Amino acid sequence: MIDRLVDYVVSDAPRARDFRVAALALAVLTVFLFTFRQPVYPGPDFDEGAYVNVAKTFAEDGIYAEKNLDGYNFLGPVISTGPTVILPIALLFKFVDPSIPAARLTIAAYGLLMMASLAILCLRLMRPQAVLLAVLLVLFGWGNQMPYMFRLVIGEGPGLALLFTGLMLWLTERPGPIRLVLTGVLFGLVTITKVQYAFFVLPALLLMWIANMLWYRQRRWDYFVIPRIVSGVIFFGWTYFTYFLNGVGIRDPAADMSTVQAAAGSAYFVLDVTNKVQNVYNLVNGTIHGGLFIPAALYGLWRSRRRTGDGLIWGILTAMLLLSSGFYILSIGWVRLSIATKIMAALFVAAFVFDAFKAVVQATRSTTSRDSDMTPRWIALMLVAGWLIFTVVLPSFRAIYYVVRLGDASAYMVGAYLTENALPETIVESWEKELSLISDHVYHFPPQLVEAQVNAYEHRLSDTPAGELYDFRDFVDPAYVVIGPLGRKGGCTRRKSWPTSRWWKPSGRMKSTPAADRSDTARVIVVTPGPADESHPTVSILYRRMRAPRFRKSCYTMKLGLKRERLMEFHEKQDAAVSGAAAHTRLCTPAQAAAKPYRSGLHSLRDGCCRCGSTSFSRALRNAFISPRMTIPTTSGRPMMRPTGRRSSRCWTITSTSPIQPPRTHPIIKADSTAMGRCGFGNMSATSPRRRSRG
Repeated sequence: MIDRLVDYVVSDAPRARDFRVAALALAVLTVFLFTFRQPVYPGPDFDEGAYVNVAKTFAEDGIYAEKNLDGYNFLGPVISTGPTVILPIALLFKFVDPSIPAARLTIAAYGLLMMASLAILCLRLMRPQAVLLAVLLVLFGWGNQMPYMFRLVIGEGPGLALLFTGLMLWLTERPGPIRLVLTGVLFGLVTITKVQYAFFVLPALLLMWIANMLWYRQRRWDYFVIPRIVSGVIFFGWTYFTYFLNGVGIRDPAADMSTVQAAAGSAYFVLDVTNKVQNVYNLVNGTIHGGLFIPAALYGLWRSRRRTGDGLIWGILTAMLLLSSGFYILSIGWVRLSIATKIMAALFVAAFVFDAFKAVVQATRSTTSRDSDMTPRWIALMLVAGWLIFTVVLPSFRAIYYVVRLGDASAYMVGAYLTENALPETIVESWEKELSLISDHVYHFPPQLVEAQVNAYEHRLSDTPAGELYDFRDFVDPAYVVIGPLGRKGGCTRRKSWPTSRWWKPSGRMKSTPAADRSDTARVIVVTPGPADESHPTVSILYRRMRAPRFRKSCYTMKLGLKRERLMEFHEKQDAAVSGAAAHTRLCTPAQAAAKPYRSGLHSLRDGCCRCGSTSFSRALRNAFISPRMTIPTTSGRPMMRPTGRRSSRCWTITSTSPIQPPRTHPIIKADSTAMGRCGFGNMSATSPRRRSRG
């Protein structure tokens, strides 16, 4: 039986019915992975928020730029991702309301195009069995960022879809002039979709033209020249348009060029030996196609040595693989910069594994009898089976589990809260650009150089967090300040950055800034990803009181983990308890606070106020909230408490600098019927590991 199975796997003509059934199953699985629960997995990202913002601005204002309170921004997402991503989404927004879920459908369509063109291209190069293996490696490889890449509005996925479509049209025996021009158009669109693709697509065309003249001599000059000229014209023409012609009259090209030059140092290339070693390891370690990256690349060079049409095709693919690998090794090392290399390597790995296994089977068949060749075949079969389990089976379970169970709707929760409590003309300061697609408010975002500083600090190119270089009060006077994942990543919550050093000193005294005079009350809400069901939200509410010249935090943090049906009956008790605690905070004078100093560690509400020891409000709070927690502020302004779990990276903080009363209705309750409902989908589910509650 094993002998027949091995012979069937390496047979030159497998049954067409089996191949069609497998291809259909893979197609259905691909559609499922690219579309199921697409709005919440992954959670909205600040990068896709910037790209979709450009599409929304183009659809509504007819201007190809990112829009915020400062006006139009013609850098950043405008030059990093091309019109192949922006324009289809803008066209879709002409018929539906602008939203992130609608934009993600366009990227899913690109994903289906890439998988189809990849399969057709592989059928011209290898056996059907190897084609199925290549598709599985692309779809489930550990480091391929699949299906994540086609569930997010970014340019890497559409660029690869256009690249494989162009290769499918180009790599034929005798393509006509129309097909060559169309190939050049597709390659040009690849280079403007993501700029990093131009660093290996255009050089590969030039390199293989020279190799064809000196070595292969299999194609005429127009086979390489026409695609190269057309793609080069598209790339340089679009680059000139984005830098000099786009937004003429409403932008300053000289200032934009200086900004680009200042930010380019931390964008792509880094001259650091440690960084280069890490990039090489990221390509050759065992998690990337089972550690077969280097053998597969050498196999591609070996297949490229022949002076035949097949050797020329393998030479073109190998040139693109090696050039993209070199670009990634010299780059800053972002994971997205290696996606093209890892996905192209899947083709080489599939062909290498299949041909190596077939060679072992044929060698044992020709040198030994059928009765004695089972040991080598068994060894080869067990090695391939173990490799498949590690590189295909295990990551497939992971991918399906992530799509079915994981997700993050915290951004939608924040948007629902803002929609519930703020007017549309309210000014909101945030680093999280995806919020501009979730709630209809006036947003102000940090400048481009500040965003570039985030990358420089993350990759240790700078010792200064971006939050220390940017003070939003120099640009805008917002009613709300939202700190999300990018804001935390940029250092907004560090002790020496905003809001700590901007709003209060370690001694507790206010700096003499206009922010101290705007209001005497501020409200902070921290929203973390809730459990699988949205009816079980996890929301932490922290009321802060700010009075010049002293800043004082009220002495409680309330942790809510109530079911939806139980939450409504607690609203009245919660409002009354919060009002009583706020009233006590106003009466708790500095003299009373000095009489009883702060305590370190966790402080129970049963002991009363940590400043004066009063228990007048503790019973009401204890009855109104389940598992109440109290945080004790230290003199530095940082709370000291025992952690209840690892802080999630998807953690949001909303700061209101204007006095607001606690809402009578919890904002999460109306999320699916207000802001989420108008986004075009029903109940959202946000899943993350639950935090353990001690005590």
